[in-house]
Amino acid sequence: MPEEDKKSVVIDTFMANADKYYPDSDIGSLISKYEEDNRFDDVAREITQGYKETGLRKPYQVVC
Repeated sequence: MPEEDKKSVVIDTFMANADKYYPDSDIGSLISKYEEDNRFDDVAREITQGYKETGLRKPYQVVC
């Protein structure tokens, strides 16, 4: 899966969870801040590294 797609999955999963647990929050501003800090890129890299280390074969969307 291309890196940009991995990052999109991480962001979509983050948004779904944040909306579920904090429905009244300004999730958009939090996402912007995390984008600026490259946190979503870091998470995608960590997941990819975990795949390489463990040989995991589950779909990326399931792991997030």
